[in-house]
Amino acid sequence: MTETLATTPARGDWPRLVKLFAEASPLRMGHWNPQTGEVFVAPRHKKGRAIAAAFELRLLEEEGWLEVPFLESDDAFALAVNWAESLDPGRGKRAVTQALAQEKPFRQLRVVLGQMVGLDRRYEKAVREEAEARLVEFCVSMSLTLNHPRFVELAPYFQDAEDADSTVLAATAKSGVQRRVDALSIGRSPCA
Repeated sequence: MTETLATTPARGDWPRLVKLFAEASPLRMGHWNPQTGEVFVAPRHKKGRAIAAAFELRLLEEEGWLEVPFLESDDAFALAVNWAESLDPGRGKRAVTQALAQEKPFRQLRVVLGQMVGLDRRYEKAVREEAEARLVEFCVSMSLTLNHPRFVELAPYFQDAEDADSTVLAATAKSGVQRRVDALSIGRSPCA
């Protein structure tokens, strides 16, 4: 018999939350207040530091803000490699695979994707689906629920799992994205 855990309804616009989880990084931390639905990521422009400093004051004064977990570099690289492997053979797959084998793989990947709009859209879709899975996993771990069909669809994969890694794999596989269990280390070898 499956136990039902007590959960708290959370507020938030699904597309904005997915974007927040997709864009969060060690250099650009994201925050979400599930009580109000408000999200915050420091802007990338020069005024971003002042805006981030003002937000830090809000963090001290207001309750309910949660820091959004970001995708580790090795996991992001594994996602990109798995996505590249899923592409049909051809010029696009070759260019993406070569970019990921370079010294600065994400920089090279952005160059390739900038030249191939169709591939860019497909990669963004893979990143978005992975971010959805992390969003749902985060909510389930914090006993939060979102009133959105995609949350309802993915949540059972995270609620019933005993192992977090298998949970992410199950949910992302269900959504069409596959993550490698053995994420490549920083000292990565060239892609085949």
